[in-house]
Parts: sequence; structure tokens; C-alpha cells
Amino acid sequence: MRHGLDILHAESVADGAEHKGSNGHTNGRMLSHANGHMRDIINGDYVKFKRPGNGIAVASSFGASSAPIDSVARIWAGCGLDLQALHSLNLAPITEPVLPSSYKIGHLAQASIALSTLAAATIQATRLDAKTPNSVSVDPYHAAIEFKSERFTKLDGVPPPSPWGPIGGLYKTKDGHVRVHDSFTNHREGTARLLGCAVDRAQVAEKLKSWYAIDFEEASIKAELCNFALRSETEWTAHPQVSPSPS
Repeated sequence: MRHGLDILHAESVADGAEHKGSNGHTNGRMLSHANGHMRDIINGDYVKFKRPGNGIAVASSFGASSAPIDSVARIWAGCGLDLQALHSLNLAPITEPVLPSSYKIGHLAQASIALSTLAAATIQATRLDAKTPNSVSVDPYHAAIEFKSERFTKLDGVPPPSPWGPIGGLYKTKDGHVRVHDSFTNHREGTARLLGCAVDRAQVAEKLKSWYAIDFEEASIKAELCNFALRSETEWTAHPQVSPSPS
């Protein structure tokens, strides 16, 4: 089964080798695929999901070096799905950034498309009473293109109109920049009301010049709007949202 722009065909996936954690005990068979096995990124600290006949070990937590296959395996296992289906999955290697961003957009694109496609393949296998799903492969660069597919879409040969409203986009502030989201009427009208101006790009730009970016973000949140300050990597690193949530 292939998804969208992916034209690569995955070979069948063999079982991984026995894996031993840092405690010396065998933690089960590691998932492997055509490009190598799931990386041991947490020093052998794995959770073994005991479902009949599989013995596959899936990482219980992941660090910054985790690969898309790791994210797919964790979510798949967390949903209580049959881990044997993961042997049908082949993900081509990925080198970030696939797209210009401080976020792992390529990782997210490849993993999410792989998850949905593997789920579809699993449903198909169930309907056909097949033992395993068809092989699934997702090229990270094809996946990234699909994540920006609106830029490559035409309706009757003509590009679709901009998804932004009349005032959406980036604006300069006193100390940086903010992004205004205005796809919904209440957002654009609320932003104009907050700034004390009309729903007009030039007026919004002029008003925002006197605001500090974070102040505008906080005022927008209180007003239930969708406007946010742009932050540097250093600023994001110091932000409370970077801290892992308790689980």
C-alpha cells in the first residue's frame, strides 16, 4: 500500500534480533525495517508489550534523537494495536530539517502519514483475512510535500485563493513580530476590536507597532483570539511549554 506521492515499494520486513538492555536481560525482539532497526536511544530501557506471540519491545520514552519509526511504534502500541503489524512498515531515513523550521516537521509528516496508512492497511488485512498488512513505505520528502500540498493544488487549472483572511499574517511590533490568525470571523473582528481599529491590514500594522509582542499575545489569549508572538530558539527553550508535562 502506498500513500499519496510515495512511489517507493517496501520489501517485506524481517524480525529484529534479540535485544538486551543495560541490565543484561533480554527485552524481546526489536522491531527492524529495511533501513535498520529501531534505535536504542534510551540505554535499553524498554517496555515489553506482552501480547500473544509477538514479544516486540517498544521504547517507553523518547529523546531528541528519536526517529519517526520510534514515534509510530509508541503511538501504535499506546493504542493497543497488534505490534506485529509494525513489521510491515518501512520508513526511509530522514535528515532534518526537511522543511525550514525549528520543529521536526519532516518527522511529524512521515510518522503521521505512516500511522494512518498502516492503519488502513491493517483494516484491509482484517477484511481480507490476511495474516499481515501489505507493506507500507513513506518517503520523508514526499510526506513533507503533502504537508504543504495546498501550495501545489489547482482548481480548474487555477491556484485556490489564500486561506488567510484580510488581516492574517506576520506583523512587526515594538520588539519583534507577531502572527495574526484570522481565518474565522470572530478572530479577525476580535483582533480589530482589541487593537481599536478596522479590519484593515494597514491599520492593524500601524497599531501593532506600539505593542510588545508578548503583551499582544497575552492580551489576545485573554480575549480568546489566535494571535501569537514569534520567539527565538533561546526564548522557546526558556518557555514553560518546553518542560515535559507529567504523565
